[in-house]
Amino acid sequence: MNLLCRSVAVLCIVSPAFVLGAKPDDHEERVKTFQNAIKSMQDDKGCLSIPYSDLQDQCQRKQATVNRWCKESGPWNCDDVDPKRLQSQLEQLKTERDTLKSNRADLERKKSSATDDNEKRDCDNKIKEIDDKLYELERRQGNLEKDINDASKTVSDRMYVAKSCRDARPEVMQIFKDAKSRADGERDADIQPLAQQLIKYWESKEPGHETAIRAAKEAAEKCDRVLYDIGHLGNH
Repeated sequence: MNLLCRSVAVLCIVSPAFVLGAKPDDHEERVKTFQNAIKSMQDDKGCLSIPYSDLQDQCQRKQATVNRWCKESGPWNCDDVDPKRLQSQLEQLKTERDTLKSNRADLERKKSSATDDNEKRDCDNKIKEIDDKLYELERRQGNLEKDINDASKTVSDRMYVAKSCRDARPEVMQIFKDAKSRADGERDADIQPLAQQLIKYWESKEPGHETAIRAAKEAAEKCDRVLYDIGHLGNH
């Protein structure tokens, strides 16, 4: 009898400590995690709507890369850059220069064969006019060549950004697909309806992801064509 009492007494002393040291209920924690994900979904917070910590962490890191290349690195399309137009102007200028040089050579020959001083002075005046024009053309040529090089570099830089953006977005999209697959396997009665809400939300975002990927892809291809057209680094 005394032994029984002592055992009960020990149990009474030990049991409260055991209760105080118990772990939180995993089921309640998971339900709370999904409820928090629903709140993030309602606030349209993207990665935070993923209730799986490993995938959420991956998503946030990959999304930071998307933000860097698609939003923070400046323009990534080449619609407003046209080095081909500048190159056409340069070719036209060179044609004009060659014509002037030819005319100058004709005047030099005419001057050397002239016997009249007035005729020689007339040739000298015309040669000076041509020299002035050639000087101006040379200045414009230098400016155009610089503009072409600057524009080509801009196109090349933007193409790099567009390709980086294009390559980063599918990685984020894949993480949401992985989350969708995992959520679709939830069978807990309290979690399953929450998981299905999240799946519908993620699916509603897929067209936007695909549109953004396509826009970056088309921008990279446009920049590539621009470089190809002027004989630079295009991949055609």
